[in-house]
Amino acid sequence: MAILTKISKQFKNQPFSVKQALKAGFSRREIQASYEARQIERVARGVYQSVESEFSEDDLLQSAVLRVGLPSAICLISALVHYHLTDIIPRKVWIMVPASKHTTHGDLKLLRTRSPAWQVGIIQENGFQVTSLERTIIDCFIYRRLVGVNTFLDALKMAIEQKRTSPGKILDMAIELKVDHRVRPYLEVYA
Repeated sequence: MAILTKISKQFKNQPFSVKQALKAGFSRREIQASYEARQIERVARGVYQSVESEFSEDDLLQSAVLRVGLPSAICLISALVHYHLTDIIPRKVWIMVPASKHTTHGDLKLLRTRSPAWQVGIIQENGFQVTSLERTIIDCFIYRRLVGVNTFLDALKMAIEQKRTSPGKILDMAIELKVDHRVRPYLEVYA
């Protein structure tokens, strides 16, 4: 069986890390030979994808998570883009990680936090974790100095107007994250 076929079957035309390929039974020599034969292409350092598949927005997010490892979740501006709640085009992929995690990848923006609350409002998407719509809005409020208060307000307004969430659901998330007393005045406008 050709290596390209094996790769396509194993990774279903999604980005994969060298570590994942080695776990799946491929050797470094096979990966290098596939790259030189232009059967796979390099998406980022240590991340590859079959040339038969098109690179999508989800693949970009999955590639970012593969590079920083777990636990991690797409957050803030990148999550807003994922949910189509902003017109901002981020230069970097925003990823929530534990405070001890570091990266040298220039295209990633790490939100390093001591208490990320991984069990609250983080959902599994196609090959990566992302903050839920409600958690994304609350996180944009919490980190408004990083994303801007207008970004938070625009996303809140758009999500409620498009009936993708409700003020009650957002308040529930704020309660779980223990910031309801700070968010409540903003939500009262939309109640």
